[in-house]
Amino acid sequence: MRKRFRNTRDSDCPMQMSRMTCPEGFVGAIFAAMRFCRASSLIIVGTFLSGTASGQIFEERIVGDKTVSCMRSGLHSDLSDCGYGSWFNTFVFIGSVADIQPASGGEREVRIVPEEVFLGKPTSSITVVTSQFACFPPISIGDRWLFQLKAVPGQPILLDYYGGRSLPLADAQKQIDTFRRLQTLGDFGLLRGLVERRGPRDTEPISNAQVAIKRETDGSRFVAVTGADGGYEFPPLPAGNYKITVGRVGTFQADDSEVDVAAGGCWNLTLSRSPHAEIRGHVKRANGKPATSIDVVLFSADNTWYQTVETDEEGGFSFDSMEPGEFIVGFNFPKSKGWFGGGGGGKGITIPPASLFYPGVRDRSIAEVVRLKIDEKRDDIDIILPTR
Repeated sequence: MRKRFRNTRDSDCPMQMSRMTCPEGFVGAIFAAMRFCRASSLIIVGTFLSGTASGQIFEERIVGDKTVSCMRSGLHSDLSDCGYGSWFNTFVFIGSVADIQPASGGEREVRIVPEEVFLGKPTSSITVVTSQFACFPPISIGDRWLFQLKAVPGQPILLDYYGGRSLPLADAQKQIDTFRRLQTLGDFGLLRGLVERRGPRDTEPISNAQVAIKRETDGSRFVAVTGADGGYEFPPLPAGNYKITVGRVGTFQADDSEVDVAAGGCWNLTLSRSPHAEIRGHVKRANGKPATSIDVVLFSADNTWYQTVETDEEGGFSFDSMEPGEFIVGFNFPKSKGWFGGGGGGKGITIPPASLFYPGVRDRSIAEVVRLKIDEKRDDIDIILPTR
């Protein structure tokens, strides 16, 4: 399997995708790295999908004599541009705080003077409105930060805690070093990242893995070896599209990948093995004809995960990139008014109300449990709809 990586974005908050939207005003929920802070209470609600973790991180923290609730995005991707967030941010720069004024809802208006610009063309002075001000590190007039901001016409610019990456200068030196280095690369770009084995609940860095890349245009080859933390980095590379392979380490073999390296750009790419198990089948009517546009739900036997699809013109349905586990397949036939599509995960989620279950029974308690092994492909989940 070869993964094709390009500049992508995610504008949803798919905790339970059919039922939840991003909180109003929290416009920064784009591939923010998951962070865990010391707190009196920490709750993570979300879904783990292949290559992407999603959800929200809720945190209660003591600020002075008050307890405040802080919420961060839990979204991250296997591919990022080394901290720029160039598909989302309008401006990235080092700036100093020139003024702070109260704003509604306990927020602040902060006037910033840009000093060293890495992305965009900010004006000589920018006023931003904070979101979740109490959750930020202390910020005072004269402080210098690395600011990462998105400008939307007709709306105030947010200094956003939820999905933002703005940091005090002392906490942002690694990003700043990368940004400054990129300005000197000319026709070359950077490629770095991790090689890791993913389990159902945790990840394991893979050390001493050989990461080989080949440029498609001229066949130029480069090799890097991962360290103890699973990290790798190539020297500056000529711009172009590269195919990536990772040598086998013990029983672990990462998927092949592709990535476009741009001049003056930087990609941070995590290489791992995606689940390759599949569940496929067909739905037919009693007369033998394909049953099209039938809602199908696949959910874990412990009710902690689900995903829905519709049958195609041949009555077929499929669920790909599956982790091993025990699953039940349900069908919305006859159609239920309470049906909803989408997908989600987590304890206590609601499963769409199927009215028929594989292998063609109406009682879930006698539905067949589909047991899926690692990378197993089941293509025999076929049923015939009963006549009504």
